[in-house]
Amino acid sequence: KAVGSKPTGSTIGGGFLIIKISKTKNAANNQPTKKEKKPTLPKDNPPPKPNTSPTPNPPQPNPIPKPNNPPQPNNDEYPAITATGREPEYRINNIELTHHYHTPGHLTAGSALLTDTLDGSGNGSSILNDKGITHLIHAVNQPFTDRYQFEKLAIPLVGGGIFLGNCDPQKLAEGIVRGVVNQLEKCQNLKRISLIDWDGNPNSYLLKAFESEFMDKDELFAGAVARDNNAFGKLKSNPEKLLGYNKGDICNKSIHGASVIVNAANTQVKFGGGISGAVAEQVGDKKKIEAKAQELIDNHLQEDLEESDLPFKVEVMAWDLVNQLKNIKSGEDIFTTAANNLQFKPNFINSAQGMIDDDPDYYHHGLLIKDTSQIEKNTGTKPEANKFSFKVLGSKVREIEGYKPENKTLELEIATLDLGIEGMPLITRIFFNFLTPDSTTVGTML
Repeated sequence: KAVGSKPTGSTIGGGFLIIKISKTKNAANNQPTKKEKKPTLPKDNPPPKPNTSPTPNPPQPNPIPKPNNPPQPNNDEYPAITATGREPEYRINNIELTHHYHTPGHLTAGSALLTDTLDGSGNGSSILNDKGITHLIHAVNQPFTDRYQFEKLAIPLVGGGIFLGNCDPQKLAEGIVRGVVNQLEKCQNLKRISLIDWDGNPNSYLLKAFESEFMDKDELFAGAVARDNNAFGKLKSNPEKLLGYNKGDICNKSIHGASVIVNAANTQVKFGGGISGAVAEQVGDKKKIEAKAQELIDNHLQEDLEESDLPFKVEVMAWDLVNQLKNIKSGEDIFTTAANNLQFKPNFINSAQGMIDDDPDYYHHGLLIKDTSQIEKNTGTKPEANKFSFKVLGSKVREIEGYKPENKTLELEIATLDLGIEGMPLITRIFFNFLTPDSTTVGTML
């Protein structure tokens, strides 16, 4: 089992591994052990640097304050989005994405992240910042407003491909409107959300949803509601909360008054066409913002590995690595490379590549070969063994569930062991399986 922090960097001899990491199984019922996640405060982001634009007295991004704990949403038909407790990603609370198979370098469906409108790191200037629009939320995620105490937020019709696949745009608009009302009720600091239909699109999907869902039924609004391109209404549940509608350019702060706008990003959080392209034209440095978003995604995947559902079970299956190499006809051939030529890659391998079975509780991680020229074919009868020592702190023997009583597992608790592989968690347990010849499963697990 690999538990704990990142390795500190020692190096051991040759050899290579493919690893498969799963949640620990409950011995009584062979079910994944569910572990309560302790809430952790996200890291504070540094405030953006002052704007260097020649515009006289341009507005500056406010320093991002210490986060507050957002209220927990109810399990409604259109549930609010809630924080995972780990920076930088949030997920929709009623869709189980904790064990979703991540595509490396992509944000998972239903997720979002926050950047400024300068270069992602608070440097330089931008047209949006000069207008007082200081931050972008890439995909819809209102809890950022409570964490950073934003009071006004502008949201366009975000494409359905970001969330759960393609869907009818009018149905999507209705879901966004109802979800926005739910979120507006539950965010403590948020005072107003403005729905923005792009003036370049003749179909005013959000306005139609706004009218059909609420204005005509008068279910949620108190007081008069305008029926034009600047409609708004006060929530009956809290008259201080306003839901607005505007048609126009979301980059024009004068039509919605919000300092934070939602960017209709893709899963790689790259600026595209349409609304996202219009936003990209007015940020400071879109390439640097995209790079910052990628950094946040990569950091989150590593944190996800280290902080959720630990301890992990790691099975060593060196023969599978052979199938990753070109021009290798037989999986029986043996190759070696130094441990420092390997890099741990979360979600590197999926079950379609021959990894045991399609158990949804398994994470399929792997080791990336950094330099293939350093791989050597072992021509001897046995591979050269890696030698390393470890200190045993304790041990116990138990039966292996589903096998004959004479099949045993020896579990050793050891002092923290660093395999010298970049990104690989430290090892604190070693398991030896002692199996009878008629058993179908053999192996040693770290």
